[in-house]
Amino acid sequence: MRLASTDPRANPLVDLNCLATEGDRKTMRTAVRFSLQLKKELAARGYDITDAIVPGPTDADVDEFIQQECMSALHYSSTRRMAPESEEGVVDDR
Repeated sequence: MRLASTDPRANPLVDLNCLATEGDRKTMRTAVRFSLQLKKELAARGYDITDAIVPGPTDADVDEFIQQECMSALHYSSTRRMAPESEEGVVDDR
């Protein structure tokens, strides 16, 4: 996390460093491939599964798919009190 400007009300620049390591990317590739296999099996059992973008077979193909189509579900957390700013908390209208 870094300051975006000298304005104390400006949103900070945040980089959660998602998928920054090969281990992270390997786990995500496994999840994507599992999801595609599950889709195939459900379609074979008669479930109406709509087509999705399917990456090529190589790790590089899956990595490109992940970069273009996937997003993090991580959320920010901290140890500050969740209360209005007027009560020395960190919650405001935004």
